[in-house]
This record gives sequence, structure tokens and C-alpha cells, in this order.
Amino acid sequence: MLNSIKYQSLKEITKKRKKHQNYCIIAYICRINKNIELISIYFHQKVEFACYARTVN
Repeated sequence: MLNSIKYQSLKEITKKRKKHQNYCIIAYICRINKNIELISIYFHQKVEFACYARTVN
């Protein structure tokens, strides 16, 4: 599973979202600890999955 995850920046994900406006997008936000969140974004129609982590201030 981990090998199939594409790590992308938020800017790349946003760009892809604008390019394909017919996507049904589901985003999951998982708090790993008090400093790190893992955001998983699933694009339905193209069956693509993007994932990135961010620090929480």
C-alpha cells in the first residue's frame, strides 16, 4: 500500500484539483501526534491517491 502512495505538495494537489474539476475528492486528516497531521486525499474518478504530512503550529 505504501509503495502506491504518491507524495505531493499541497500546491501540486491544488493544481490537479483545478485541472480536473469533475473529480470527487475525499480528504482524510489524521492527527499522528500533537505536532504532525497526515492528510490523505483520494481522487475518485481517476483512482489516484495523494498523501502528505504537515506540522501543526
